[in-house]
Amino acid sequence: MGKPSVVWMVPVENGEDIEETKQKFGILLQKSDFQQVMSLQERESIAVKMHFGEINTSGYIKPPVVKVLIDIIKEQKARPFLAETTAVYIGMRKDAVEHLEVVSMHGFDFGQVGAPTIIVDGLRGEYSASVQIDKKHFKEIYVAGGIREVDGLVGIAHFKGQELVGFGGALKNIAMGLASRVGKVRQHMNVKPHVVQERCIFCQKCIQKCSVNAITERDKKAVIDQDVCIGCGDCVAVCPNLAVGFNWREGVIPLEEKMMEYAHGILNMFKKAYFINFAYTITQFCDCMQGKNPIVVPDVGILASADPLALDKATNDLVLERAGRDIWKEIHPQCDWRRQIEYAQELGIGQLEYTIKKIMA
Repeated sequence: MGKPSVVWMVPVENGEDIEETKQKFGILLQKSDFQQVMSLQERESIAVKMHFGEINTSGYIKPPVVKVLIDIIKEQKARPFLAETTAVYIGMRKDAVEHLEVVSMHGFDFGQVGAPTIIVDGLRGEYSASVQIDKKHFKEIYVAGGIREVDGLVGIAHFKGQELVGFGGALKNIAMGLASRVGKVRQHMNVKPHVVQERCIFCQKCIQKCSVNAITERDKKAVIDQDVCIGCGDCVAVCPNLAVGFNWREGVIPLEEKMMEYAHGILNMFKKAYFINFAYTITQFCDCMQGKNPIVVPDVGILASADPLALDKATNDLVLERAGRDIWKEIHPQCDWRRQIEYAQELGIGQLEYTIKKIMA
């Protein structure tokens, strides 16, 4: 075993305004090993992978904060762009046109952040490239075609809860976020939800949310067609009565492993990459969730590392410490969030041993 990976951190306190956050983020990028690891060269194309949030959400990283990173990249004469992919659920991110409307609505115009946004899997997620990996679940993976020729990657993730895998951080941001549409569906295919009939109040929210029309009505109850369902989990997030369940052991563990196989294959495409977790406004669900998304843990800070596994492990350790309990087990009780980091280590993505270097702004 080599030396522990270094994870850099600036603390963030509840109630800080955006100017304080910008200042701290800038200090983190200047004092960490970010510039050394990336060694940016003139005219290199740098994909900044992020999540713009769904309409009516607020947990996403805000444009003025993202601009701090963009400015530093541009100072080195490199060419950054904001990279995202289409989603597989109903919402304003299902194709590139509506997704770019969300980008604009949330303030990520070129004039605000200094970089263009590119939906790297095409108009409807059809722009896909295959990558050979030869792992347990996949022999090949399908990634967004637009990232094949990129010189470097910076992943910036909002660390938060996630209804299928417990939490989402740096690795999920890359694994699911840079998969093409077919890649996303292939990752989810084991996860087949069902409706617990005695709990269903037939509010029809799941029917309205389902992107593939897999949910119908039978005797004033919702029913999921297992042959049509793609396992995206949106019905879980919108159900107000916890009436949607999974065969979790058969579904979610393979999902976490598949997700990490995608992360492994995607990260091997890049000669230089760096990762940042924003562990504040830590919400119960993913930023794909529309509407109310409660904050479940006080703010922790901004963390950064060249090792995405060590980064996720360190961020999660600090979040659980701040919560004083296993908050993910509490709010997503049937998930096993540990499997994603265990399998990432088995794949050699990074290591679980880390040292935190705290930077005081």
